[in-house]
Amino acid sequence: GVFAWIGHLVGRDRADKNPAVVGATAADTAAVSPTQQAGSSPTAGDAVTLFGVAFILWFFAFTWLQRWQLIPGLLMSQWFGFLGLVWLYARLQRRSLGDVLVFRPASPWAIAGAVMLGLSGWVILGVLADRVMPPPRHLIEEMRKLIRPANGDRPLIVTLFALAITPAICEEALFRGPILRGFRQRFSVPAACLLTGVLFGVMHGDIWRFIPTSLLGALLSWVALSSGSILPSMVIHVLNNGALIVLGYYGLDEAAERLSTRIEIAIFASALLLFAGGIACVRRGRRHQPESGEPGRHPHQGM
Repeated sequence: GVFAWIGHLVGRDRADKNPAVVGATAADTAAVSPTQQAGSSPTAGDAVTLFGVAFILWFFAFTWLQRWQLIPGLLMSQWFGFLGLVWLYARLQRRSLGDVLVFRPASPWAIAGAVMLGLSGWVILGVLADRVMPPPRHLIEEMRKLIRPANGDRPLIVTLFALAITPAICEEALFRGPILRGFRQRFSVPAACLLTGVLFGVMHGDIWRFIPTSLLGALLSWVALSSGSILPSMVIHVLNNGALIVLGYYGLDEAAERLSTRIEIAIFASALLLFAGGIACVRRGRRHQPESGEPGRHPHQGM
């Protein structure tokens, strides 16, 4: 299965904690910090192990919590499951949680780029999903009921906290924290982003959303590596989920289905322009971002 295949790729990781990356360019190798070279950062083996534990917990333990009480179960799954697992890993490694997450200030350019990507990415990914593998109608209706129950007794702020803010913190902590950083120790930037994105898609457990979710995960991974901070990926995640939730909560997604082709093309073109601007800002933010504590290191330009 997927675990065995990934495990084969990283099988020598524990025996050899050399920070050299398979197929890495000189710029890629420069992205490994002195701390990582000392062997104290997450490894690819750590990444696979953490994902495996999180996967088992999510589908064989926390799923029952969500069936019991959806929102409380979801919050417990995220905060105690995903974030709690990363906290436990940091404790076992005798490192601070912020260090494991690479929780540090990001440049204004990177944050601005993240806002642009968060406001445009969901449009592009939504169109892609509808064209490549459109979900069945009943799944769309179930998602709408998740966002806004039929009885309407859940305030929007509660839904935003549970389905946008919480995953933006907890899922990013796991996937753009030790999992991404572990894969980055062994693989090039594109490979690490792709692997992390695929696992991100697998964790969501929805075949109809697998491709767009994996692409989103790869994008979030690239932004986290390029900006040198997990904060921009959190911004993208919360805006992406938040936009979809607001649309669904007020029924605007149903109204969008009745838009003319001309308006749809205009919206998609605008999203593409905003997305391209976001990518440019993140790259510029990387070039202008000081590498604190790492004198003489040349900033990596990303993919």
